[in-house]
Amino acid sequence: MKILEDNNINFDTIEYLRNAPTINQLKIIIKKLNLKPKELLRRSEKIYKDLNIQSFLDNEEKILITIVNNPILLERPIILSESNGVIGRPPENIFTLIK
Repeated sequence: MKILEDNNINFDTIEYLRNAPTINQLKIIIKKLNLKPKELLRRSEKIYKDLNIQSFLDNEEKILITIVNNPILLERPIILSESNGVIGRPPENIFTLIK
């Protein structure tokens, strides 16, 4: 957020734990990020292991449903523009959007 603020870029913050993204919203995010659903997963979360997600990484629909039901698994922060986006880890990734 600091990078966006320092560059005078207006943004909206979405509290993903309170308002989990829908499958359709995740599909838009995936398209803008040019990633596969499995690349949105935080593999370090305990629930990742508890749900044995490793066993269905090739099932994109099941991954999306799992993220919707367990938004803590969603990699973050995600910064989106009109046409594309980045995952803000490391934070320097954000500069590819604001050049």
